[in-house]
Amino acid sequence: MVNSFVEFFAHKYILHSDRIFKFAHKLHHIGHHGISRGDETYHALSEEAKGHVKFVARDYVFFLLATTPLWVLAELSIGRPVVLGGILSTLAGLHFFNVVHWNYHVPADTWLQRTRLFKAAKAHHRAHHHDTSKNLNVSTIPIADIVMRSFVKGKYE
Repeated sequence: MVNSFVEFFAHKYILHSDRIFKFAHKLHHIGHHGISRGDETYHALSEEAKGHVKFVARDYVFFLLATTPLWVLAELSIGRPVVLGGILSTLAGLHFFNVVHWNYHVPADTWLQRTRLFKAAKAHHRAHHHDTSKNLNVSTIPIADIVMRSFVKGKYE
């Protein structure tokens, strides 16, 4: 559940806003969404488009720098060791995001892409490409989207 909110706020305030980190906004909101919209350009068919789908090593470092202070604050607040687990969950969440996001945008006839759950999650993400203020949860159950009232139902292909 925590990762749903971490993903939501990172997506909304880092990747879709130029107020905090202009380069992240440029790479994601301008780059990724500029190439991949909710229409026929959603699927990354060219090598250029595929280059805007995954996070790279720099992004992992960036997200660790942004989230580690939160894990340290949580550990200090509750008096329990959570930093290592928080860092590992951040890395696992980023890796899972990369795998899922790639599969949303790069169609292939895989068992994963044929599942009903995947198709629903892909429709959820595609709706985000129609309106970038909606469906900010990409790889987690959209708890934060529901709580923050940004959830819209995606349409199956």
